[in-house]
Amino acid sequence: MPIDSSDPRSAGFVRVTLMTEVRPELPASLADAIIVGTISSVQPYLSQNHTLIYSELSVHVENIIDQIASIPTKTDITIDQIGGSALLPGGRILRTAISGLGSALANGGRYLFFMKYLATTDAYSIVKAWDLTTGKAKAMAADDLGRVGSHVSQYDGMDAQAFLSLASQLKAGNTRP
Repeated sequence: MPIDSSDPRSAGFVRVTLMTEVRPELPASLADAIIVGTISSVQPYLSQNHTLIYSELSVHVENIIDQIASIPTKTDITIDQIGGSALLPGGRILRTAISGLGSALANGGRYLFFMKYLATTDAYSIVKAWDLTTGKAKAMAADDLGRVGSHVSQYDGMDAQAFLSLASQLKAGNTRP
């Protein structure tokens, strides 16, 4: 049943649990682009088949650490991500909640992003993100939060400037800096 169905049995809420593979804390080898950016807006949309809400995050690019050559260089990019909430004109709220990915990104937050480029939509998907908003590197991905809980994270809590200095040595698509 579509999430936006007018049928009274439609809850307008979908919970999706995603299991992601364990990835390196700095997964440059899995990324097409590595950037530092700030989320400037979040716009929810109903999926084409009306079963989920997804969000388009507009990100102002502060620094491109590296990207594969075929990706256009831009100062503002779009990231597509499953999940979000949308208010319908009649006041009804539709929501897709995602669990299993880790911490949610926040509008206005500053992040180090490892991303895959989606040429068909000229947008990106997130491989992994690190929160830099407080001046310290903060793990966000579920596997990294597990490392933090086990006290084996190499980077969580590191000064953001030192973290970005280390990240600046990374090359998209490579396993080593």
